[in-house]
Amino acid sequence: MTQENIRTLFTQQQSNFLSIGKTNAKERSSKLKGLEDSILRHRTQIVEAIYLDFRKPETEVELSEIFVVLKEIRHARKNLHNWILDTKVRSHLGLFGTRSWIRNESKGVALVISPWNFPFNLSMCAVVSAVAAGCCVVLKPSEFTPNINKVIKSILTEVFEPNHVCVVEGDASVSTELLKLPFNHIHFTGSPKIGKIVMRAAAEHLCSVTLELGGKCPVIIDKHVNINQAAMRIAWAKCLNAGQVCLAPDYLVVHIDVRDKLVEAIEGYFKQMFNNKFTENTDYCGIINSSAADRITDLAKSANAQVNRSKDPNTGIDIIQPLIIKEVDLNGRIMEEEIFGPLLPVCTFNNESELLSILQVNSRPLASYIFSNNKTFTDFVIQNTRSGATCINELTIHFNNPNLPFGGINGSGIGKSHGLHGFLEFTNQRAILKQTFSWNSAHLIAPPYSKIKRFIANFVVKYF
Repeated sequence: MTQENIRTLFTQQQSNFLSIGKTNAKERSSKLKGLEDSILRHRTQIVEAIYLDFRKPETEVELSEIFVVLKEIRHARKNLHNWILDTKVRSHLGLFGTRSWIRNESKGVALVISPWNFPFNLSMCAVVSAVAAGCCVVLKPSEFTPNINKVIKSILTEVFEPNHVCVVEGDASVSTELLKLPFNHIHFTGSPKIGKIVMRAAAEHLCSVTLELGGKCPVIIDKHVNINQAAMRIAWAKCLNAGQVCLAPDYLVVHIDVRDKLVEAIEGYFKQMFNNKFTENTDYCGIINSSAADRITDLAKSANAQVNRSKDPNTGIDIIQPLIIKEVDLNGRIMEEEIFGPLLPVCTFNNESELLSILQVNSRPLASYIFSNNKTFTDFVIQNTRSGATCINELTIHFNNPNLPFGGINGSGIGKSHGLHGFLEFTNQRAILKQTFSWNSAHLIAPPYSKIKRFIANFVVKYF
């Protein structure tokens, strides 16, 4: 798309945002219902397109892409009437005679830049929140998933006019052009490196941002743990999307007493889930492209490990088998970069002091995971660490609860998504105060400042 076309679309949305922002809950809900119906009509096409893009299994697409978006739509439609209502707030005695309330109004025109790893989920969930908030939206999906991009464009074109919601495709140069425009809000999902570029561009227009980034999500395994249960859940979460998930377990920090048993159990589940035939078994996802596969291969080599890499004979997509790396250097490359692939380094600890020293190397991840049957241990970890989210005896599935805020902290992200939290990201909480009296308390404290007025000021400071 040319620079001129991009600016034309943006201008159309700028001219329309007040009209869209004035829509009521019923009108927005109707649009979201239309989106839900269109998604269901295109369900087969969504599955086929994402398989073509990087061999993502049908069931994974159904559950981690389509279902998540439908759940987000249904949750928004159920609650939108309450979200959109003005909220009355109390006033103190010094504001006697006034009424105050908060109005949730749309920010205006929003830019959504979405990634390739969950190309349908992470594009459409942000669009749902923006539409619920009454925004106009320009969606820029990743150029690495051209097949699902076509389906997304078809779905959105069926439901929305381009001056309300539109799709702009292209490579990084298109994103650069979009970021030059004065959007009212930018929602970006991707790496911290690109997140910094987005934030710098937003600063030029004093534009608010939601940054869903990532980081190295640790899995902390206490010695008081159900090893089989932990191993099964870790193996599943690491193989989901072949580890190309911002919430994927990035590395294990295991109590030395249970390390060997846990590693053996995880490796057993890897084999069991895919019958030890990763290339032939289409229940296992491919790597998005050869460049990503090369990066994962080099990352393993940096830790003196070697991946088992092959190509799907039908699609030519790279397949990398899950690999546990039992001994790692805490200062090595594999402990510095987000892995974003099926490698699983293992660190060990003997006591809480050692545990914290390991976790502090990569502080404030998008999520942290704790496996323990000891509440004292679990509480200790939560109180002495910071992360966007924490799951206890579970991994990643907090993403599917629309009542929970999803997002990171500092390097792993800014702002929250999903449900009410996503709605509020695209919303300005406008403060409104109305004076109902012809006389107000300001008359008591306006100059000239007499003794009685100084007495009143002193009284207010002390007792109000």
